[in-house]
Amino acid sequence: MRVKDKMNYLQVFEIVNIGNKIKIINRQEQPTIKEELIMDKGTMNIKNTTVWIIDEPDKQTMLFPSDY
Repeated sequence: MRVKDKMNYLQVFEIVNIGNKIKIINRQEQPTIKEELIMDKGTMNIKNTTVWIIDEPDKQTMLFPSDY
């Protein structure tokens, strides 16, 4: 995200297959920010999924919502 000083501790990344491309959506709730990136998939075999990244003072945690 471009506005680093307004980043929330929780970042949500949604990864969606669109034919031979993938769309990555990065969003947060407070303040509401959403960015999308579309790129060629190439030879990557990626499933549609969501990943949460939680920023804490001493560590960062990345997990799937189903692991919560």
